Amino acid sequence: MSDELKTLLSVHHTDIESIPEDIYLFPIIQRAHKSDIDFDKEVSSKNVNVNKELKKLAKLADIQKNVTFHMSRHTFADLGRSAGVDLYSVSKLLGHSKLSQTEANLASMDQEDEPLEKGQIIFRDGVMIASPYRGLSLTVNRDKGKIFYELNKDNAPVIRPSRLGVFMKEGDFYDNLKVRDARVSDLNEVCTQPWGEVKDIRNNYNELRLEVENTSEQTMFIVFRIYNDGLGFRYEWPEQANLQDFVILDERSEFRLSGDPLTWSIDAYILNRTEHLYEERPLSEVDTVQTPLTLKTDTGYYLSIHESALTDYANMNIAHKGNGLLE
Repeated sequence: MSDELKTLLSVHHTDIESIPEDIYLFPIIQRAHKSDIDFDKEVSSKNVNVNKELKKLAKLADIQKNVTFHMSRHTFADLGRSAGVDLYSVSKLLGHSKLSQTEANLASMDQEDEPLEKGQIIFRDGVMIASPYRGLSLTVNRDKGKIFYELNKDNAPVIRPSRLGVFMKEGDFYDNLKVRDARVSDLNEVCTQPWGEVKDIRNNYNELRLEVENTSEQTMFIVFRIYNDGLGFRYEWPEQANLQDFVILDERSEFRLSGDPLTWSIDAYILNRTEHLYEERPLSEVDTVQTPLTLKTDTGYYLSIHESALTDYANMNIAHKGNGLLE
């Protein structure tokens, strides 16, 4: 807490080091013993009075814009972003229900003359999105031309910063990458199954879609979908003139874990491997395994790494590179 802030707070509080949680820092509004209706009326009344005083100050300062108390929320969000506060925290502090709403507010300040399309966001070399119920948070960033992602649960790391990329015969998507476009969206629907143990399955996620360009001006999409109980990502290649038929030589998707989790898996490249029983062992004893790979982390979380929806794409095996790094 800066000396300037202490001076401001001392006007309203005698002991600024132990302000009760149910007391406002600037107590121009009193919440106690008021109904929700009366409280809303007081907030509205105080807001009007504050706006009147702000207009007087703006006039004295020769500010031509219509200054309002609500503008302080935008200022708070922009200062937080400039100070390196992650998008998820800014969104939570503003009380927004969706990260896309926070992104839209920030984007409107960046490009007043060129409004973004619906769902489009400014990447700024990094962005964070959360699961619908916000228990999980995904951070994706670009560092020196490389794309990384990390996954947290309740602000604790589940997957540490891990690199993404693909090597192809016609051009690599691994180094010197640019993010040309970033968009967020969400979906909440119920899918009815024709058979199975569960009839209705809820499909509820927030999505981040990055348009990535390599040095050959070829384009690839990296699509992330974060659910309340997991994360999925995939690579997509749109139709483009300078990338027709192509051959994928290697995928470099990383999963970097902490500690030495307990795992259950079946080794890859062994005879009749689909008929083997799962072997229980610590990650430090794992070499290369087929999916699914199930793990129990040191913090007690259970993870399962698997694949789905493979269209013209090879099956995945997972290699342990040491020190908790899977690839």
